[in-house]
Amino acid sequence: MLLYDEDDVPASNQGFHCGALLAAKELGLDVTEDDIARAIAGYRSLFNTERGFMPTSRQQHDTLGQDTLYGATLTYAVFGAKLLTDAQVLTHHRTSERVKTPYGLRVISQADGALLPGHSGVYCYGGSWFLNDAANYLLAGVHGLPAAEVDRLLAERIAREIAFTPAFNESISTVDGRPHGHILYSWNSGYWWLRREIRRRLGQTGDDPVERAIDQRLDVIRAQGQLRLAP
Repeated sequence: MLLYDEDDVPASNQGFHCGALLAAKELGLDVTEDDIARAIAGYRSLFNTERGFMPTSRQQHDTLGQDTLYGATLTYAVFGAKLLTDAQVLTHHRTSERVKTPYGLRVISQADGALLPGHSGVYCYGGSWFLNDAANYLLAGVHGLPAAEVDRLLAERIAREIAFTPAFNESISTVDGRPHGHILYSWNSGYWWLRREIRRRLGQTGDDPVERAIDQRLDVIRAQGQLRLAP
């Protein structure tokens, strides 16, 4: 894990902070439009324009963070509000895809995607967290990445997640792809809701192409509201 100085600003909580202010205003608490606008501006100001990604914090500006956008994804799913610019999200996405491992995005890494010194490639130490990866792809779709590309990336990432066991893990190793930590990790269940709500907000109707792809991979057949495996 990384340590942050007391006067530093981690980027991972900024999207959640903006969403919390939006929620507080909706609940009638003492929050103004200016409070929300200043929080959004602060979040956007963290972006590393030279490197083309959202860093882990203001002071650790050259360290790439993949847990930096999922608060923005949740906020869009709940309120339909974009916190970052299209250019920021799509630039972060392109940079991340260029440096990602064969087993997903490292939750935190050097700017070129390499592990930080002393990190092993699992959990906080450079592992791949499914919900972070999925939220980043979902948010890229919100900001203009074609739906077919989002679907392909999500299906590919889920396939990596279930390669060893048909379950969602606390993390998977970005060195060998093996699961690490708890399985059936409940935090990852948030993906299903995020996917549903974002598809609804974007006007995407019909069966979910990602679900179809994973059903095919696992030989799952859906019939009359039930699931069965073939054979």
